Amino acid sequence: MTCTELVNILTPALSPCINFSGVCKDDATWDPKAGHIPRGFGGANNRACAVKLILVTAEPGSPSDGESYSEGDPEVMLRQHIEFFERIFREDGLRRGGRHAPFHSGLRTILDLCWPEPEMGLEEKLSLTWFTNAVKCPAATSGGKIPRGIEETCVSSYVKREIEALPNAYVLALGEKARKRLRAADVRVDGHAQHPSARRNTNPQASWEEAAKQFRDWVSHRP
Repeated sequence: MTCTELVNILTPALSPCINFSGVCKDDATWDPKAGHIPRGFGGANNRACAVKLILVTAEPGSPSDGESYSEGDPEVMLRQHIEFFERIFREDGLRRGGRHAPFHSGLRTILDLCWPEPEMGLEEKLSLTWFTNAVKCPAATSGGKIPRGIEETCVSSYVKREIEALPNAYVLALGEKARKRLRAADVRVDGHAQHPSARRNTNPQASWEEAAKQFRDWVSHRP
């Protein structure tokens, strides 16, 4: 299970988050049965001090086919989502409208480049890595614009605190939107690479390989 420090930070987002009745009320959707909750995080299945890598994307996309949560206990809902995230990550099982979405296959490639050791299994990689988003809810149109006020509020409420709770981790922003949101809030960014769903004609593999190399160099110089 995800470390206690992150659970304590994210549980209020599923209570639900107070910003659904504030800055986010006209843009974000709270509908657990349809999969609409603050989402897109998983991993860190260890002590907070053991986590070495944080992979940050901009925001989640629309819910996957069949994604649904039982409203009521926010800790149960958080556990349900993390289990769902990690399952579709393992199985590359993200589907929207019956069609395969490439996000998790790209994310798995990035993870394996960052942790290339042949003896390291997926569960160990998950224990050392935290996956999260700068903004926890999708745009009204998946991948579209999110108002600046929501960006600022969500970053300060959640991901900034997540990164502070994992002081021994390298922060790798995936995609330009994620990097800009973190830097605008003066949140530490140690590396940057293309988004896991970047179009293949932009050669994202090269940016993933370079970012992973920089991360491994950083790890090799840590005590």
